[in-house]
Parts: sequence; structure tokens; C-alpha cells
Amino acid sequence: KCGTILSVYGNHFMRPEQIAVKYTLALRATLHTEEDLHRTVATYRQFMTICGKEPDLLRTLSNSIVPLDHRKQLLETALSICNPPPSLTALAFLLLERNRFSLLPVIARQFEQQMDQWLNRVEVEVITAIPLSAELFQKVHHTMELFTKKTVRLVQSIDPDIIGGLIIKMEGLAMDFSYRARLEKLREKLLSEGRKIHGA
Repeated sequence: KCGTILSVYGNHFMRPEQIAVKYTLALRATLHTEEDLHRTVATYRQFMTICGKEPDLLRTLSNSIVPLDHRKQLLETALSICNPPPSLTALAFLLLERNRFSLLPVIARQFEQQMDQWLNRVEVEVITAIPLSAELFQKVHHTMELFTKKTVRLVQSIDPDIIGGLIIKMEGLAMDFSYRARLEKLREKLLSEGRKIHGA
């Protein structure tokens, strides 16, 4: 099934990242449950961990000079450890046959980056001077889910310099409720008032 979908992507003039996007979306079209999505990401991570421990593996699988049958045997052995979904197995062997296996890490990265969108979830970072209590953490988590109308993956960071309060970051936005920000605003106001007085 995956091979049928991907057969239309034969443009050799596209950049590797663009080609990887096509493969990523084609693979997504073959996965119909949240469990399949998580299983695919888990397989990607496990496979890339294996490649990290055995760097020659990825180089060999990506080397078109190595006989295809030998590369298929290597790939089959590596995948047997990961227990991938059938469509991911099909994609891996398709990349191998088309001498595009070097795209697999790019596809894996793109796939994982898209997971939040596909699952209607968002990562929210909350920065505080000291760790939040379990109760307060749950309150912030609940509030952000109501605010975003998405499943929130709340990540906590510690920054003693903010003194107190918190800073919330998500999707490139930042909401600063820290005492440091309040002090900066007060400082700006005092300086502005000082300039007015001296200018009078």
C-alpha cells in the first residue's frame, strides 16, 4: 500500500527535504490510529538508536554499491528488533530499493515533528524560579488545555533569575507573568516619570 502511494514521487530534481516530506505524508496516510502513530515514532527512535551504536549500518544501507540483497538482509535483521508497523517496513524497503535510504533520518525527524499537529496536541513550557508543586503543576496543565483546546504536553524549566511568578512558552509565543517582568515595567515607569520631572 505504501509503495503504491509513493510511486508517484519520482522527481529527482527535488531537494532531499522536499522528497522526505512526500514520503512522510504518504506514510501518514497509511496509519489510521493513534497507536500506529506512536508505534511508528517508537520504531524510528529504536532504529536510529541501533544506527547510533552501529554507524556502519546506516552507511551500508545507504550505499548503492553494496549488493541490494545484502542490504535487504541487513535491514530485515535490524527491523526485526524494532517490530515496526507493516507500512513502515514497506517504506524502509522502498527507500532501500530506490537508493534513498539516506532520507530515513530526515523522514523520521519530520514525522515526529508533525505528531503534535496530527494528534491535536501542543508542547507548553512553563518556566519558574522553583519547581511547581504537583497540585500547581496540574492546575497550570488544566488551564493551558482549556486555553489551547488541545492536549497539552507540559514541560517545566527552572530559572531562578525570574525571582517568582512564571513564564509560559508555546508555539513560538511567550507569556511573561514573572516578577522580573513586573519589576522591569516598574523600572521603565519610574525612569519615564523621572525624565518628565527633569524635563519640566
